Amino acid sequence: MRRSSQATTRRLSGVAHRGLAPTSPRAAGTGRGVRATLALLIAFAVFPVSSARAGALEGFAGWEGDSRQSGYGFTGVGVLFPAGRHLIIPLATSASYLYYDYDSSGTRISVRSPGASLMSGVRVLFPRGSISAMAGGEMRQEHRNVDTFGAPQAEHTTLGVVLQSYENFALARRWQATGFGVYVGAARYFVGRADLRYQLSNIEWKMPLTYFAGVECVRQGNDASDAFQVGGVAEVNLVPSHLSLSVHSGYKESWSPGEIHQHGGYFGTSLYRRF
Repeated sequence: MRRSSQATTRRLSGVAHRGLAPTSPRAAGTGRGVRATLALLIAFAVFPVSSARAGALEGFAGWEGDSRQSGYGFTGVGVLFPAGRHLIIPLATSASYLYYDYDSSGTRISVRSPGASLMSGVRVLFPRGSISAMAGGEMRQEHRNVDTFGAPQAEHTTLGVVLQSYENFALARRWQATGFGVYVGAARYFVGRADLRYQLSNIEWKMPLTYFAGVECVRQGNDASDAFQVGGVAEVNLVPSHLSLSVHSGYKESWSPGEIHQHGGYFGTSLYRRF
């Protein structure tokens, strides 16, 4: 099977937070979160090549934010256990940080939420792609602040199930399509993402760099907020290092039930490396 676009950068193996950015957060804490995530991205890029005895080791990290200053960052590691010619058992753990605001009856509510998850499942390989299904659990600590003078800050820890699917298919020699879906029980949040990519270079995968460009569509939300995104994707693969870096950006519309829809843009980056 021809090498894929390393679309696993969008797979979030074991982390179910790539789309958890409902509406706009306050700026406080945003700079620290972005700097911490960038530091993690750099750490993955320079981490020495190693291997796991039981199977291949993979690392992933990323961040996404929007023009209304909501966003999330994540990082994690996973192990791929071969279970047959066309079957892999992935096991992954991750940590994430989510921050956003939403309106409720005219009151602004700010949420900051670090979390950690552990997942496993199956990945079935086909000649032109793969399908993955994973399940696990997540613990998330939520700090909720009401924008009203004298209102106390609410804090609580939640536990929940995480369900995730990922599909990657080579439609033609240069075209690839991916789909991603996840439900995060701790936040009662669903994310669906699909993209279509075109391989711009290195069709035979004999050169050190491979470039992709494409489009994506995202829908995400829960009972407190909802969002729709559409934009472009660019990706570069460092073939000898098994490393992939992607960026995505575009238009985002977000809203809370009964509130005015907010319009703006979003930008994100993700890194994947297989050791």
